[in-house]
Amino acid sequence: MKKQLFYIAGLLSMTFVLLSCNEDIKIWDSNNYEYAGSYLYSITKEDGKVEAKLSSKKKLELYNTASDVKNELWIWDHNKNFPLKSKIALTGNATKFKSKSLNFKDLSNNSLRIEKEYERKGELEVAPTTVGTVKKFTTDRFRCAVVEGKILPKAATSKSGNKCDSIYMKLKFFGADLEFTSYLVPEKERTNPKVEEFAWKLSKVEYNNSKDEVLTISGHRYTGFLEDED
Repeated sequence: MKKQLFYIAGLLSMTFVLLSCNEDIKIWDSNNYEYAGSYLYSITKEDGKVEAKLSSKKKLELYNTASDVKNELWIWDHNKNFPLKSKIALTGNATKFKSKSLNFKDLSNNSLRIEKEYERKGELEVAPTTVGTVKKFTTDRFRCAVVEGKILPKAATSKSGNKCDSIYMKLKFFGADLEFTSYLVPEKERTNPKVEEFAWKLSKVEYNNSKDEVLTISGHRYTGFLEDED
């Protein structure tokens, strides 16, 4: 019975891979299917130094939001490199696009960067003991915009020689001064409703351009073929 289950699971997995690599089959029920998918990528700094090499173990995801608005996407690196998970609003189309705005105030927070701040050892990792305590930090890569980008059909070649879509994006990351304030956790959210519990919340964000940086990513769409894996 186990062998049969493994066999069926294998067939389903292979079907998904083949569909994912066939551009003639419209598998994305989305207004943004030209962008959507998993990409393997390298990261290069402005000075030309490589921050991260292309690897099949580190993928960047582009996918539509719940409202499926055209040119509005989530960009997510699964906490592997930047880390980055932000909503981006674009102009143009998949072959030539950029963010609608490069102004800090118009951009979405990088949720993975906020999580990193909460993990500060000896700081926000320790629960507060009262209401109104304030802690301030300066962080980098808090918001992100696409300066320019393009996804070109079959313009790249994978490690094994497979033709696939290329991706290029120049990303501007913005620094920020953050303020966290302690608050009383509502009873229904506490571990023990009868015992007072306190936590931190992000209460203030201000732009800090001293932490700005521009990173370029380049790579190709994930093929799913074993010969392209690391």
